[in-house]
Amino acid sequence: MRFGFFLGLAGKDAEALGFVILHGRRGTPMPPWREHLSEGEARWIVEQLQKGFPK
Repeated sequence: MRFGFFLGLAGKDAEALGFVILHGRRGTPMPPWREHLSEGEARWIVEQLQKGFPK
């Protein structure tokens, strides 16, 4: 499945995912977004990712 990565996000800790969005992951292609997003915006992104794609 093309978007299989997102399927595993439903059970992940929302706070930890928000942290990764804001602070990135060193040594990976995931950059920090804290200069561009608020904590509320990061939480919204996590909520949308955890909902998954509509069927």
